[in-house]
Amino acid sequence: MTRLDHLPVAVEPDRLAAGRIDLESDRCTEASGLESKIQPTDSAEQTDDGRLHLSTPRLRSILRAHHDAPRDQRQAMKTRKYKSVKGAAVRLRRIEAILRRTYGSPRHYNPTDPLDDLIFLVLSRMTQEVKYRRTYAALRESMPDWGIVRDAPPNELEELLADAGLAMTKTSQIQAILKEVEHREGKLDLARLRALEDEEIEQYLTSLPGVGRKTARCVMLYALGRPTCPVDTHVWRVMQRLGFAPARQWNDQDARHLEESIPEQLRPSLHVTLVAHGRSVCRAPKPICSKCVLAGTCPSCEDARVNRGVHAAAATQ
Repeated sequence: MTRLDHLPVAVEPDRLAAGRIDLESDRCTEASGLESKIQPTDSAEQTDDGRLHLSTPRLRSILRAHHDAPRDQRQAMKTRKYKSVKGAAVRLRRIEAILRRTYGSPRHYNPTDPLDDLIFLVLSRMTQEVKYRRTYAALRESMPDWGIVRDAPPNELEELLADAGLAMTKTSQIQAILKEVEHREGKLDLARLRALEDEEIEQYLTSLPGVGRKTARCVMLYALGRPTCPVDTHVWRVMQRLGFAPARQWNDQDARHLEESIPEQLRPSLHVTLVAHGRSVCRAPKPICSKCVLAGTCPSCEDARVNRGVHAAAATQ
């Protein structure tokens, strides 16, 4: 696309396929089909020489803001849809170092015993941190032995777990896990997992009632000290905004690909710090970019700056 140095603006339609203007939000994005987004009310028409004539001041200001951005920033915006972490190892190491200096190595209150941690993680599903931490503490105080939890009347256990939400489901799953562990191990203890290989541990844990790969990888990290980077909603959201993950809802295959792409030595630190960053700054739906220690390397933060500049330019028209 040619540089826009004069008014009115005329741009070839086939060169517009690399970007678009979203007229509702006044921002440049990476999707295709700019010409299809321009409406008659925006005074756009295709001339005899095949060029698209844009005479709306707002559209001109948006295009200027996009094309006046430094070349490396524009390239980052265009390629944000998906970047292989392997192809950006240097940048990823820098990100990990920044996050580690900022957050240290938080454990997020996960227990060090694998069975304790497994139950803690079951309680953490679909609820706020303060609630599942409070619920776990109350459970351990009221029923300090897992055998008591296993044999407790379901309604009594549900009452204890109510604060964490999904009490009926979590009660059923926790008791089923405890019964299955005792059946396999002869006791309520998962210490034997420490001697197994990573693949064996994951297979064992995911064969327990209701335990998925993410939960298994968390137990491996927090309780067994294995170099994993479990992908949860915080990890995926931050990595997506940084340009390392595709712009879509994640699934198990996406999570596996992302984790395997991260250098093994960086995985534990990145998981715990990305979770901390996602909870405190890079929130959903509105990140606090003004307080972000990664702002200088984040294409999403740059998008926000460009967008603010577009609005400011439009306001002066």
